Amino acid sequence: MKFIIRCSALLSFLALFAGCSTITIQFSPMKEADESQPRAKLRVLANSWVKGIPNRDCVDRSAPGAGTVYGGLLGSDGYKGRSLDMPFRPTSVNASNIAEMYVAADKPIALSLVVADGAYVICILSGSFVPEKDKNYEARLFWDWSQKKCTFNLDELGDLKIPVKISKADSCK
Repeated sequence: MKFIIRCSALLSFLALFAGCSTITIQFSPMKEADESQPRAKLRVLANSWVKGIPNRDCVDRSAPGAGTVYGGLLGSDGYKGRSLDMPFRPTSVNASNIAEMYVAADKPIALSLVVADGAYVICILSGSFVPEKDKNYEARLFWDWSQKKCTFNLDELGDLKIPVKISKADSCK
C-alpha cells in the first residue's frame, strides 16, 4: 500500500511539472554563459527548486537555455554545491544550499523559486535583473515554513554587499 501511495504522489508531482512547463527545464541545468561572451558570476542560496531563464526578463520555461539552477529531489541538480570562489561565501549556510554559475552580462536573467509540498505547489516567486560584466551577485530565494512565504533578495558582492533591484518576472506569454 505504501508503494502505491508513493508512486501515486511521484506521478502526480511529475504530472504537475510536465503540465506547467516543458519537461526539459526540470531535467537540464540552465545554460551557462561561456568564456566567449561578457559574463558575471551568480551565487544562488536556496532551499527549494530554482529555475533560470537566460536572456529573459519574464518566465518562459521553453526558452533556449532555460533550466535548473538549484535542483531538488527530482531532475537536475543544476549547479548545486558548485563553487566559483566568489567573495563573501556564507559559512552559516549548508554548502548543499549553494549553487554558483556564470551568467551573461548586460542581458536579463529571470530566476524562479518553485516550492512544492508533495504534489501541491505552495509558492512560485519569480524576478529578473541584468548582471554587469565581471561582477559577482548573490540571490537568496527561500521558502520560510514558519511564516509561510517566499522571499527573493539580491546583492552585488564587492567590498560590501550592495542590494540590487529585482524586477517582477511574470509569464512571457
